[in-house]
Amino acid sequence: MAAAAAPTFRQLAAGSGYTCGLDAAGVISCWGTNGLGQLGDDSRESHATPRPIFGARRYRQIAGGGGHVCAVGLNDRAYCWGWNGTGQLGDGTRADRLRPTAVLGGLTFRRLAAGAYHTCGIAMDDRMYCWGHNKQGQLGDATAEPFRLQPVAVTGGHLFRVVTAGLSHTCGIDLDARAFCWGHGKSGELGNGALQIWRTPRAVSGGHLFRDISAGLAAQSGDYHFTCAAATDNRAYCWGGNIDGQLGDGTTTRRLQPALVKGGLRLATVRAGMGYACGVTTAGAAWCWGRDDAAQLGNGGPLTGSASRSTPVAVSGGLTFQAIRTGWFHACALTTDDRAYCWGSGMLGNGTETGSSSPVPVGGG
Repeated sequence: MAAAAAPTFRQLAAGSGYTCGLDAAGVISCWGTNGLGQLGDDSRESHATPRPIFGARRYRQIAGGGGHVCAVGLNDRAYCWGWNGTGQLGDGTRADRLRPTAVLGGLTFRRLAAGAYHTCGIAMDDRMYCWGHNKQGQLGDATAEPFRLQPVAVTGGHLFRVVTAGLSHTCGIDLDARAFCWGHGKSGELGNGALQIWRTPRAVSGGHLFRDISAGLAAQSGDYHFTCAAATDNRAYCWGGNIDGQLGDGTTTRRLQPALVKGGLRLATVRAGMGYACGVTTAGAAWCWGRDDAAQLGNGGPLTGSASRSTPVAVSGGLTFQAIRTGWFHACALTTDDRAYCWGSGMLGNGTETGSSSPVPVGGG
């Protein structure tokens, strides 16, 4: 029997041990671990190659969190599935869902972002709404309510075009390219020069204008969460905890304001993972920095135990990419011909359960 053709995707989403891809027809397929239902196929069975999620609905945007996934349907409604212990699925319950479930509230969305325990979305009127865990103020609703089981408005009246959600903080870029963050700030991950919780959006210091932003989380216990962003001049900046060199500035020093990523790279996009980050240059080359104990930097080194890198290293293979997504211990990227490649730990979509320190192609079903 002939081997199945490798799938093509328009978008990717990655989380804790799983990845999902959205193809040109609006079909979402997922692979990896599935103990929480994060693969969305109405089971808890893990898959080493892509499998379509449950149902005939089609989608136009996808976002991966820790153990849950959310997507915007062609009807502009939000749907989520997977782990729901903190209400991050937005369906009014804290029950896990093995198949896509509608987010309550009747809102229509442009874009969603899924964090470890919460979810946020930019509505069609450019206002932001969040739901799920809120003990650190990450929903931005100016309250200390621990959980929100359906969307609540982020306060401040800001209009956003980009949103990202981490473990316990959230950031967005407004229509004027200014970055704002809120939630847990004791790692400096809010970038406003302070070490405290903010329950409403606060401007990131430095006066930079950004096109892309990504909230990362700590790979070690302690206040080491961080944020990275690509500026409109294609320079990358990171701030927050830096124990693994995840800020890419050549140090392991915590930064309370944006610090320039070293290497002179011109990055069109950047994504923060668990103690590491990756970016794609304007020429399509992928670079990563930070923690590398599970080969998540993709530079062809050992599968386990590599030392962290405090400055960017090139992802091996010489592929040309258009987008990249970082999970907790793995990363995946799309080439310019819409093929997906993954590296790091776990099931990478190539039919095996063995990780790789260099990009491997995601296989057919």
